[in-house]
Amino acid sequence: VDNGCRAEFAEGRGGNWGGGWGGGNAGDGQTIRCESNDNRQRVCRTDWRRATLVRQLSKSQCVEGHSWGSSNGAVWVSDGCRAEFAEGRGGGWGGGNGGNWGGSNYSIECSSEDNRMRSCAWERRQGRPVLIQQLSRTQCVEGRNWGYNGNSVWVNGGCRARFGAR
Repeated sequence: VDNGCRAEFAEGRGGNWGGGWGGGNAGDGQTIRCESNDNRQRVCRTDWRRATLVRQLSKSQCVEGHSWGSSNGAVWVSDGCRAEFAEGRGGGWGGGNGGNWGGSNYSIECSSEDNRMRSCAWERRQGRPVLIQQLSRTQCVEGRNWGYNGNSVWVNGGCRARFGAR
């Protein structure tokens, strides 16, 4: 970045970034941002069969089936949920929420109890973990209250979430 540019970047998984942020059409290998402003429902076109939550941006909790969901070609958000989404692949991890990455059903749940740091075992062969479902009211932000150390995921400050393989 240069000249005061501030941005968030995501790993591309093939394809191009064409549609970009803000709810345009999303192509393969892309994330979209969909935002419920003033607690109103918003529908963002994706051209995906399913979507998975990549990162929650709002203080309002994003809960699949309650404040966000996806169906053929769209992601919807409501109740103040603002988040980034990617194409969900496969049949999910069994709980019915989110998709999975690259066909893997591997996931773990890790909880910071009483705001204390906790490490949870992560199978290194699964690759880098991603947050697939936030379970706490506390927003889980990578680098701030959750992270990855090769063979473990750590959480802190009340973050409780399910993490899956990318």
